Amino acid sequence: NTKLTLLYVYGNQLSSLNLSTNTALNDLDCHDNSLSALNLSTNTALTELKCQYNNISSLNLASLQNLSILNCQYNSITSLDLSTDSALTEVYCNDNALTDLNIKNGNNTNLVYLCATANTNLNCILVDNEQYANENQVWTKDGGAVYSTNCACAEFLPSTNAVDPSCLNNDGSIDVSVTGGSAPYTYSWNTGATTTTITNLT
Repeated sequence: NTKLTLLYVYGNQLSSLNLSTNTALNDLDCHDNSLSALNLSTNTALTELKCQYNNISSLNLASLQNLSILNCQYNSITSLDLSTDSALTEVYCNDNALTDLNIKNGNNTNLVYLCATANTNLNCILVDNEQYANENQVWTKDGGAVYSTNCACAEFLPSTNAVDPSCLNNDGSIDVSVTGGSAPYTYSWNTGATTTTITNLT
């Protein structure tokens, strides 16, 4: 039906949903089903999408530039790119498996609500402006995640393991491990060493 504008099919046991011919659809509620995928590439008129409580692992919303409300909480989504969805006012993506979240869409001041909590592997959220994001009290995330305009730098996390030397000996050592950022990494100690570990410290 090419003239269908509203579709509510929530609370069923749907495992698939073909919306390819519903090009006029602007309001879709398919929450609480058994969907593992959702193809919305032809539904460019969508302004509201509610697909929470499914088994969706990926969600491509690049073509939905009119999307205002997104509720995709309680799925298995690992990466969510909303950088082209500049009309967004509400985003609920909590309780997923997110490792990447990009809301850097050039219009973050239009985004009234953001809930990205309960994504324990999400370390960084791409935003337009870090200060604005940090001061926004109605945006929520896990404590281990940060807002950044460049997550490649924000996720650079060095950690050290130091062993103190014993009395009158040079058996101390320091070992450095790094995650995030962009490999390869370069190490430079004041001893001249360039390895991840230095030993024989006093």
